[in-house]
Amino acid sequence: MNGVVSLRFSARSTDASSAGKFAGNSSSPTSNARCRRRRRVAIGADVITITDVCLCAYTDHGHCGFVEDGKILNDPSVEQLAKMALNHARAGVDIVSPSDMMDGRVGAIRNLLDEEGFTNTAILAYSAK
Repeated sequence: MNGVVSLRFSARSTDASSAGKFAGNSSSPTSNARCRRRRRVAIGADVITITDVCLCAYTDHGHCGFVEDGKILNDPSVEQLAKMALNHARAGVDIVSPSDMMDGRVGAIRNLLDEEGFTNTAILAYSAK
């Protein structure tokens, strides 16, 4: 195959908050169905789509997880990351790619994707920075 073989989508939200709630929204920039349209119409069905799964673009503090009183809240962060990955899978991406460093997030993402029938959506973590 020649040319573009994959695209990786990242986002920057104008709706950032301390809770990063827009990250789990199905109309967030990365999970929007535009990913599916771009893949099928603009570049072709053979292109692999990859989306970044991280809260930093959606939080006003820019951290990969939720922060409260100066402490990282791992479990609520992982729950939101899994929801975010699920929305990306629903939008038709091939690979969700968590870039955060929350403990247990790959397992949580895999479990939720499998429960919702997205067993073929791959996970490519790249948190070693």
